[in-house]
Amino acid sequence: MNPIKELLEREREKGRTIENIARNVGVHTSSVAQWRSGKSVPTLAVFSNLCYFLKLSSHEIVGILNDIALMHNSKTKVIRTIFSDSEKEEVLILLENGFSIPTIVEQTNVRPATIHKWKAEEKEKEKHKERNKKNKIKGHNKL
Repeated sequence: MNPIKELLEREREKGRTIENIARNVGVHTSSVAQWRSGKSVPTLAVFSNLCYFLKLSSHEIVGILNDIALMHNSKTKVIRTIFSDSEKEEVLILLENGFSIPTIVEQTNVRPATIHKWKAEEKEKEKHKERNKKNKIKGHNKL
């Protein structure tokens, strides 16, 4: 079973409503309903808010993340599921502004391997844009 779904079921049994959780975590009720049904999982930032609101121990949090990894059968897929695009953008902005990877890890809790991967992907996108730009210039020069 989905660990987030299990967690929310336990909270429901304690009398917590979707509305109460959504309001305190800062998301729409439909998001909590999707987590409870197992259709999606929260982003890392929202998961952090959820853990804080539910007063989960670090041991419980690590257990949930490990269960998600097992559920998806791949840590890479879990990283893609948990980290939203805005978190990736935040990391890339920090890199652009000269922050070191250890500092970014400390600030965002994003693993160094993930940061290196995102950095490489961004570099590849830039190379691709540059190649396209040069090809367009070459095409205009032929006319």
